[in-house]
Parts: sequence; C-alpha cells; structure tokens
Amino acid sequence: MQTPQEKAAGWIERNHTLMAWAVTSQERKATYIGSLQREQTGLKCDCVCPACGGRLQAINAGKPIPKVPAGKTPRPHFRHDVGQQYESCLIKMSQIVALQLLLQEKAIYLPPQTVSFLVVGASGQIYTGTSHCDGLTMDVAAREWIDEHEAKITLQDGRVVWLRLFGTVSSNPAQPGEAVITHLPFSNKPSKASLERQAEFTNLMELAQDVAARDPRGLLDLVRLYTRPIQTELLLSCAKSPPHGGKADIAPHQLFMPRVPLVLTSHSHYPQLDETQFEVDLAKDPILPGPWYRERYAKALSEVGSGKKSGAWEQDRNHSVAAILPWGIACVFGGNHSIAAGILAGEGVVTPCEAWDMSGLLAKVRCDGIHYVEIETGKPICKMHDPKMGAVFEIGRLLEQHQIKPLRRL
Repeated sequence: MQTPQEKAAGWIERNHTLMAWAVTSQERKATYIGSLQREQTGLKCDCVCPACGGRLQAINAGKPIPKVPAGKTPRPHFRHDVGQQYESCLIKMSQIVALQLLLQEKAIYLPPQTVSFLVVGASGQIYTGTSHCDGLTMDVAAREWIDEHEAKITLQDGRVVWLRLFGTVSSNPAQPGEAVITHLPFSNKPSKASLERQAEFTNLMELAQDVAARDPRGLLDLVRLYTRPIQTELLLSCAKSPPHGGKADIAPHQLFMPRVPLVLTSHSHYPQLDETQFEVDLAKDPILPGPWYRERYAKALSEVGSGKKSGAWEQDRNHSVAAILPWGIACVFGGNHSIAAGILAGEGVVTPCEAWDMSGLLAKVRCDGIHYVEIETGKPICKMHDPKMGAVFEIGRLLEQHQIKPLRRL
C-alpha cells in the first residue's frame, strides 16, 4: 500500500510538474485548482504559492481536464504571476498533496505514545510522571484544514489529533527534499516546554505591570520590544532563504491565534476606524513586512533611503498597511520590500489604508501563559506558542484600561 508521500510523488509525476495546489492569501488554506469556479480564473483566485509566497494565477480554472498531448492546451493549474516556478515550490506543493491525501483517509493510525508531565507533590516538590498508550486505529468523524502546514482531525470518540507537516529542501540538487507528517495528539497536561513558556510569559507580564504602575505610556515601548524579534525574523528571512523563499507577511488573524477560526480572530469582524487618524513611523513602530523576493529586496535596500538613488523614503500607492488596535501593530499587505528598506534605513511614515479596533477580542479571550482561554466558559481555545506575543495580547488589555492610544496622528 502506498504512503501519502508516495501517492503525492506519483501525482506530481503524472501532472508533469504543473502546480495544482496553492494556499489562499488570507486564510492560508490549501486550495486545489479543480475546486475553483470559472470566474476565479487568473488573479481572481486570490491564491499564493505555499513556498515563495508569490501571487498565483489560476489557469483554465473551472474547465474540465483536457486529454491532449503534452505541450498543447494546458490542463488547469496555478502559475506564478511574477517570476518563475522553483523546485522548492513543487516540493511544498507535493507536501500539501501528501497531507491532503492523509486527511481524506476514513481511519487514522495513532502511533504508540509516551507522555511526560510534571506533578506537584504534597510537599510542594515537583516530580516527573509518565503515561503510555499503545498504538491504535481510530475512525475519523470530522476533518479541517487549518493552514498549509496543519490539519485537524476529530476522532469518533471526540478526541482531536493535529496533523502537522514538516518539510525540508535539500541543498544538493541530486537529493530530493523531505516531507514528514507528524501526529500531534491533544494533551490536557502541560508539558515541560509549556511550563517554561508560561514562566517566560509571567516574567514579561510582571515587567508590563511594573511599567503600567509607573507610567502606562511606557507600555507602547514594551509592545515594540516584544514584537521586535518577530520583525527581525521577517526581515532576515529573505536573506537566509533561497530566492523567493522568504516568509510571507503576517496577517492580523495570525498575530496571536493563527489556527483559530477567523470568525474570532479576523480583523474584518471588528469595527473599522478612520485610517486617516493614524500614522506608522517605520523607525520605531511595530510594523511587520514580509520581504520574500531577494532581487526586489536587494534593489530596495540599495536604492531607497536618504542619500541613495531613489532618495528619502516616501509612501506611494503600492504601500498597503493595516493598523491593528489596541496594540498599535501594523500588518503589511503591499510594498513589503520598500517598507522593509524604510525600517532598516530608520526613516519614513505611513498612513495606513485600513485601521481596525480589535479590542472586542480582549472581551472574549484571555491568555494565561499556556493557553488562550475563552473568558465566558473558561475553556482553552488553543495553546500559546510565543510568550512574547501572549504578553503583547495582554498588554492590549492594559492599554485599554489606561486609555493609551497608539499610532495616533499628532
């Protein structure tokens, strides 16, 4: 019996390396070319390449697959709008196909698992305990794509299993990349790593509480500090990765709980504000661009800025930024490379094209350092994976309490 990876490899070979899978630009959900309608042809598909992040055109969307010789009218597929298709794009596509094939299975085998957990004894001393369960096959009751890396399967007994895709691209052209699909069974007991993240979160929040007690205006500087590592990683990603391989920009719903349904985390479900009342200073404010195309990045870095060929940084119609309140974080939808150049040059001010007040999310959710928790029921929504962003989430509550308004135009 073929594994999902072997089935995926065969699918790629039969389709002559045409891209038939992509991800939607906003939700990052895997999308098959055959699922699109005729009116979604071209850029109307709103899809991007799962590897390089480049915009894709849907070619012949909604048309039946033609039975014609190779080189003639192409079957439905995705094509890069700018640039070309790289090997890494095909590798990532094959990984998504493998995950989709596994997701379609009616039953899933859960491998044996041994879980370690911490127990606090009566004396207050912490002990390590273990729990083991044998491997078993379970029927699947429901399945859901979360993003291009992860899917969720609900078993017949109500338990949830996460399927996470890990992929590597070989530096040797003669060797293929590797895709590994890993089962991540849900566990109610916090792991040692979770407790370590909670301790970091606690320390970050203690500093925030201290700053708020002294002068709450300093909380804006903490938001800048805690988001700086994310900004740095985004700016570095294009330099560290192959051409077209930089990380995509971060959408508002990906800031805190990227795997939670958009009805809760999408900015579009919250009040929209007058964007002209805000401005983003590239030299200091937390703005998160995702430069992904190395040639454009090199051009922007070498030409944009005071004393360079194009002169001081100026906003143009290509720059699309959304201001997300109450945190004062700016998400970038367009102009990633030149905005990144402005950040690194330490100059430039952007008027956002959108501004959204997501303070309503704070009324529904709190972060306890291990989970994001639904306030009304007390039930965990999802795990907190980044203590810094968990702390930023709760700093938003302090900013609201002290009526501190970031990014306001002076």
